[in-house]
Amino acid sequence: MRMPRPFIQLPLRFDCERLAAEIGQFGDADWRPHPQRFEGNSSLVLVSTGGGENDDFRGPLAPSPRLSRAPYIRQVMAAFDTVVGRSRLMRLAPGASVSEHSDTHYFWRNHLRIHIPILTDAAVDFHCGPEVVQMAAGESWTFDNWLPHSVHNRSGRERIHLVIDTVGSAAFWKLTRAGQEARYVPFDENEEPRLRFENFRGLPVMHPSELRGDLEWLVRDIAEHGPAEAELKSRLRERSADFLHEWRSLWTEHGPTVDGFPEFKGLRDAFQQEVDTLPDDLLLASNRYSAKTAITYTLDATLSTTNLQVAD
Repeated sequence: MRMPRPFIQLPLRFDCERLAAEIGQFGDADWRPHPQRFEGNSSLVLVSTGGGENDDFRGPLAPSPRLSRAPYIRQVMAAFDTVVGRSRLMRLAPGASVSEHSDTHYFWRNHLRIHIPILTDAAVDFHCGPEVVQMAAGESWTFDNWLPHSVHNRSGRERIHLVIDTVGSAAFWKLTRAGQEARYVPFDENEEPRLRFENFRGLPVMHPSELRGDLEWLVRDIAEHGPAEAELKSRLRERSADFLHEWRSLWTEHGPTVDGFPEFKGLRDAFQQEVDTLPDDLLLASNRYSAKTAITYTLDATLSTTNLQVAD
């Protein structure tokens, strides 16, 4: 999600020793390799689709059995006063790195990621855009993951963060405002917080307003370094407008229903064929990422066969 600045330190601090003791109950069998098998990267699932051992982006989400054994982690989650999405412990081995990348998948257009370092070291660097920070144990952070970012563990110990994905809430966004004094949140043995988990799986067909906002933003973001890019951008803007007009027309005829799905799919696939002709080096100005790939992520999200059963 785009943020007002690369890193935002949130005004909540936690008991890192209590968190470290709590995660110490989990063994090697609880940890999963990174989905792309990045060396030295692993995670331990706390909240996931159906509470299972998966890295899915779709809901409904539920706590894994491990979360019931981690009372302070539940209190930490509740402290942000927001709906909880995918959550996990993320481990980076000594000397390992997370290579530079931008989170351009459509999921990340509306989600941000909260980091709470539990085990870390001053030699762990987190880079985002032009900035670099060393997140201290017990602090809480979020960052602009649309920008290129990377992590390097140059220490001789494991780095473990509690990571919570969320769309945010009014209360959460207030935490991102500058100038607030940090509040310490200790463990309370008498507190059992009520956590809210993401459950809405989305419509089978994306609403025209959401599609328009995202697609027009991506087209505006295309970098122009000469006449060739300017011409491609102008043509894409025109073709996107035609596509969006027709999408709204179909929506007013069918709504997000099973009956209209084949027509939406035909329209989407025809536009995708045009997007596929864009050169790979046509880049977004904001993060130097492939415009073709970013637009494809949006088009992939417009239709969901998984969600067909929720249609009226």
